[in-house]
Amino acid sequence: MDHIRAYGKKAGNADFLLLNLGWDKRWGTASYFGDYPCVDEEVLDYIIQGDYKGIGFDVIGLDPIADGNLTRHKKLF
Repeated sequence: MDHIRAYGKKAGNADFLLLNLGWDKRWGTASYFGDYPCVDEEVLDYIIQGDYKGIGFDVIGLDPIADGNLTRHKKLF
């Protein structure tokens, strides 16, 4: 959330919110599909409260790889 806050009103007024978690550096390796970083509940709530046309991440999912219930995915969508 600190990274989003650094953009101030720009983040809230944006049409699209793209989060670069640095995971793209692992693209093409087996570790890309491992224990990737995920947004926390505070960021997820911020996204839900926003009026975004779209969101994007450089990881394969919103939920930790071990969360078979897809808790964050279900909350967002």
